[in-house]
Amino acid sequence: MGFEISFEVWTIAISLAVVLCSYLLICYADRSWLNWATSGYLVTIAAIFLFPMLSLFSAGPTGSRFAYIFCYTAYGLTNLCMAIAYVLTRRIPVSDAVRFEPPVINLLPWGLLAVGILLYLPILIQFSSLLLHPREIYSQTRSGYGPLVFGSRTLLNLAFVLYLFKRDKSRLGSAAFFSICLFATFLHGSKGLLVNLLAVALLFWIYIKGRRLGLARAASVLFFFVVITISLFALFADLADVSEVITYVQGYSDYTKNAMIVIDDPIRQPAWGRLTLEGEVYARVPRVLFPGKPSNFGIFKLAQDYYPAWYRSDTGNPDFSIGMQYADFGPLAIVFLCITATLTGIMTGLVVRHLDHTPSAPGFILLMFFSGIAIISFGTGYALPESLLIASGVWFLTRQKPAARHAKEYSLGRPLSDT
Repeated sequence: MGFEISFEVWTIAISLAVVLCSYLLICYADRSWLNWATSGYLVTIAAIFLFPMLSLFSAGPTGSRFAYIFCYTAYGLTNLCMAIAYVLTRRIPVSDAVRFEPPVINLLPWGLLAVGILLYLPILIQFSSLLLHPREIYSQTRSGYGPLVFGSRTLLNLAFVLYLFKRDKSRLGSAAFFSICLFATFLHGSKGLLVNLLAVALLFWIYIKGRRLGLARAASVLFFFVVITISLFALFADLADVSEVITYVQGYSDYTKNAMIVIDDPIRQPAWGRLTLEGEVYARVPRVLFPGKPSNFGIFKLAQDYYPAWYRSDTGNPDFSIGMQYADFGPLAIVFLCITATLTGIMTGLVVRHLDHTPSAPGFILLMFFSGIAIISFGTGYALPESLLIASGVWFLTRQKPAARHAKEYSLGRPLSDT
């Protein structure tokens, strides 16, 4: 008897092919196998395609055929819309605008680093018995500590970015700064924050230093990132061996299964944007200023409905992927997702065109956001307005002067473009 490929496998495989083609379009536009979209595509391929495929072979389908069609059509179309919009935007000629010198950044990164640590210090004092287990600190400060936790994270991220743009860095100073920054980030107990700092350094190398990676070098860098990520999972989870690490990582790949739970719910009615609006509004209001702020807003409402025990434990909530949009708009969610993906591709293309012409910290902060590395984090919500505000503040603090007309090279190592 021959091997029969199921309908669900075909659905996943076709969607994966579309997603891979989308990534190749971005690689072609940027002339680099590693780029701003790499981290997002890696997470997408692993969490939405590879692990669900393994689960499909071992446990069978986790949703209806309609749920599979909807989810994987949405994944394929949104990635394709974003990639096409990005490529077309990148092809628009850049006008010969005024060029700018790189900013003069002296003690600002150190000041931001110090304030970020001081802001987190009350939490470290309160949970001093857990300093060797920062993941426990992370779990116990998910509610009621927002201004301290997210404020500290934002300042540490911003300090890290601005130090990268600092001119005339000494080896000793750089080693001291990055060691303190990484250790302070480690004490926040989030493995994602540490991986993000490495991704930021890679983005800086590619888009500010102007380095492009061929296939062989890209593969070696990716291997390094995978090793670091798996090590962080093991470190924070106290897992004993690699097989358990893989099982633990696989637990982060339930996005599509959770989305299908929402899609296949026969009694759920579209909220028509209420969940998204709640997530955007309530996430920005500190509980200390609004003691009556509900806990079951936005995506947390879905967690309360489908994972009540997990929700009540207040130790994190499951990710529902596009199930959030489906809960809001029903089948029309695919239109909403494609529109937002297209706008994301256009805005990212504009930011990269700016960096091609004028490497700048404000532009780089926006590129971080579109790469999925938001410099500010408040747990949920779309942080573009805050990223724009921070980028504007950085521009004000490090205002750049017009460069000489025939300047040959930035001191950051990036040659000026003539286009």
